[in-house]
Amino acid sequence: MHTPLYHALARPLLARRRRSAIAAATAAHAELAALRIGPSLAQGPKSGIFAASYGGAPVVVKIDVTGKAADAIRLEAANLAALYPAMAEGPLRLPRPVLHIPEAGIGVTERAKGRRLSDALRGASTARRARAIEQVGAWLALYTAARRRRTSIGPFYWAELQRTLAASAPRAVDRTAALAIAQALASMADTIRGSQITQAVVHGDLTARNLMWDGTVMTGIDTASEAWWPLSKDAARFLVQLTGARPTRRLPGSSAPPPGAIAEADRAALVASGVLRSEPPAVLDFFTGVEIGRRLCRPQTLLTERGRNHALARAWLACHAAK
Repeated sequence: MHTPLYHALARPLLARRRRSAIAAATAAHAELAALRIGPSLAQGPKSGIFAASYGGAPVVVKIDVTGKAADAIRLEAANLAALYPAMAEGPLRLPRPVLHIPEAGIGVTERAKGRRLSDALRGASTARRARAIEQVGAWLALYTAARRRRTSIGPFYWAELQRTLAASAPRAVDRTAALAIAQALASMADTIRGSQITQAVVHGDLTARNLMWDGTVMTGIDTASEAWWPLSKDAARFLVQLTGARPTRRLPGSSAPPPGAIAEADRAALVASGVLRSEPPAVLDFFTGVEIGRRLCRPQTLLTERGRNHALARAWLACHAAK
């Protein structure tokens, strides 16, 4: 598996290769004749995203380069077909599907309004940040509204999964922290076992990078998931990624959380949306640990990312370490 540093250095090359792949697909599929590719927006290990126009209208093009590209594009098309009618207008939206060609690994959707939420929140006032995060919760509630079920949580599965992942963490210091989280999760599992929770077909990667916001309209992108997950897990992923990407700063003499801790204001704003109204609060704490443990077990090269992950782990363990 390539490291984040590898992909940072390789992005220009990846963009050129993926442009060529889109051009080849355009020659093979008449439906793409009206597509004009613009600047690269993102290049990751699994896909490339480009600004573009289609018949003169602004769109975004995604090309999936995995071995399961056709399935991923087909799934995104199905999700948008099912959910777009309820999220086409208003402040909580999905992008309009324009064209999906599974055999080419290409999906085209309208270009969402605004900026990535991760960018929009930089330098935002406390009130604006809280309003945006509450809107994220409202977006998740609407996105999952039609595909939900109540069930009992199976916390020992997640605790054991974290124990297994800990063994694969890239460095000894990562393995130590990941194992401590696994032990804490096992301890917490005894207290929440049997709790009723909501499972839903969630976004699967609900992060501030996969949300667009113009100050009024929140649009979720990259919706190629069919996973039935606990609703609290998607919420936890959002909070953990938001904090890991830009950790909370503690002012001298303030009552702010310790470095790396999820800001109580961020958590409160998400909860205020009502998306977790039926979920025990301890379940969100539990899945916060699951998401932090997952971050520790990914291969990382950049020191800043490693430092943020360990700050998250220390802050969470300070409250939930196994007794």
